[in-house]
Amino acid sequence: MIKQFWEEKKEPHPPGLDGMEMVQLIDIVRACLQQKRYVVVFDDVWSIDLWNSIEKALVLNGCGSRIMLTTRMVEVANYCVESPSHVYTLQPLRFEDAWELFCKKALGGDCPLELHEWSVKIVNKCDGMPLAVVTIGGLLSTKDRTASEWKLYVV
Repeated sequence: MIKQFWEEKKEPHPPGLDGMEMVQLIDIVRACLQQKRYVVVFDDVWSIDLWNSIEKALVLNGCGSRIMLTTRMVEVANYCVESPSHVYTLQPLRFEDAWELFCKKALGGDCPLELHEWSVKIVNKCDGMPLAVVTIGGLLSTKDRTASEWKLYVV
């Protein structure tokens, strides 16, 4: 994460990061964020313990900074916020939106007629979950565009 901070700033990261203790790494992040307005996004956080480690490095400096965290685990989301009103639960995609996302990911655009039936079945299996749509779409983008190939992915 620290290396990413410096890469985003287009600066070389501090030497010796790989051998540093957690306390030293936290100090580096805190120094980087001190007196700055920042937005930090933590994507797909799975554990409260991870959040506890991350939170120690964040600076509440009154500069209007924001932290966004995504997780699939409600208990992690609820633990990481001061108020339940700060948790935003995403709803599944409507079929039309899931279909559009799938076609972009799997096919780069429109769905050919010979794949339509199997594509609809695959999108329906995803139950509107964006990660499922993107994952199967990405996988199918690497496969032959034939009905016999795609029907293998409908279980």
